[in-house]
Amino acid sequence: MPEDDGSVFWLNGYRVHRNSIDGLNRGLHYGDGLFETMMVVNQRIPLWERHKHRLLTDAHRLALPIDEQSVQQDVDCIIASLDDLPTHLNRSFRLKYLLMAGGRGPLGYTRPRANCDRLMILQPMVTNLDHERKYGVKAQLCQWRLSHQPQLAGIKHLNRLDQIMAAKELTDAFEGITCDQHGNIIEGISSNVFAVLADGQLVTPLLNNAGVAGVMRGLIMDVLAPSLGVMCQEIRMTSLTPYHSMFLTNAVWGIVPITMLNHKTLAIHDVIKQLQRCYQQWMDSP
Repeated sequence: MPEDDGSVFWLNGYRVHRNSIDGLNRGLHYGDGLFETMMVVNQRIPLWERHKHRLLTDAHRLALPIDEQSVQQDVDCIIASLDDLPTHLNRSFRLKYLLMAGGRGPLGYTRPRANCDRLMILQPMVTNLDHERKYGVKAQLCQWRLSHQPQLAGIKHLNRLDQIMAAKELTDAFEGITCDQHGNIIEGISSNVFAVLADGQLVTPLLNNAGVAGVMRGLIMDVLAPSLGVMCQEIRMTSLTPYHSMFLTNAVWGIVPITMLNHKTLAIHDVIKQLQRCYQQWMDSP
């Protein structure tokens, strides 16, 4: 049965109670691993192939031993189990898939053995963002600067202290926008960022030294907006005047316009509405 909040846990292919998570797991101690956050709707994960590709690619970059068959079997098992959940929970879900190195082992930075724990957490979606997608949100530029580490850039690893510290600054904003050490906008705390020039040209920050290469970001660049062309370049925090509009993306939110950035009002450019329609059509396709 689900936990009191509706969450369901799987560890290495088996459903477990949340208290079954080993306190000596290296992922808990050192953030030694990576994760994916996915949306499950109508018993499928719309962006699954992109999530799986990133998980396997980033696992290779971090020397985490995992094979595609195990990952696919994990997700197939979760999808198959949805029919067994109470009917009041059988709607849209958020699925977090964590890959943690070393499993249980002696404390210390050296990985004790070549294996991984695979932890999956399925939670009912409790927030509907239709209003935010239509009318936009307020975002806030954070003072906290992201760390520079080219070897980890793009990876959604378990080390999230930069995001935690940036989130502490938020007051009434929906999302915080973070910059690198040089004042270049990199991403949202939980999202990627796109800017739109007056002529509809899309711009998104370079992620060479920091940031997460989100699967929604990739879908927009590869599938939804190739005809528009997306420029990857520096976006200076102090030079936002050329940008007519901005929007946020991630696999759970979809495409969310920013209508207020600190005290700067932003319009919702027609190209954002067009992208939202294209994304919905893509989601509805078999």
